[in-house]
Amino acid sequence: MSARRLLGFVFALICTAMIGLAAGAIWLVPTILVSKLMPWLAIPIGWILGRIVRGWVNPGGRTGAAVLAGLAMIVASAYLVVLVAGARIAGSLGLGFFDTLRVAGIGLLTDIARMTLTGGDIVWYSAGTVLAVMGALHRGRAAAPSSS
Repeated sequence: MSARRLLGFVFALICTAMIGLAAGAIWLVPTILVSKLMPWLAIPIGWILGRIVRGWVNPGGRTGAAVLAGLAMIVASAYLVVLVAGARIAGSLGLGFFDTLRVAGIGLLTDIARMTLTGGDIVWYSAGTVLAVMGALHRGRAAAPSSS
């Protein structure tokens, strides 16, 4: 593997992680507004992530895009669950959200997230991951020939 391909692969992984984190943070907004976990949003978010990743991934073609899209959805789901755990702690103790995230630490947040995760949530997140992979594999429609 050449240095250029290796750097391209590392850059694609970093971009995938960033897109997943951004999707998780955006997913948090309606969750906080409704004050209820909405795992069913994994379905549209997974499809959107798949289409986004497919649009910019060149290394590995469609298969590489599918793997990266699935990875981005897993990161988004995990990040959402950890952020919701932080929001629950902040709400329970009357602390600020960012202060709670800083003080609690990743260990406590992941433990609380793991304890509150249900089987139904995992099914929704898995379905979203499958849709992300399918969205990345989907070719889309070919452009119609112009009649002019």
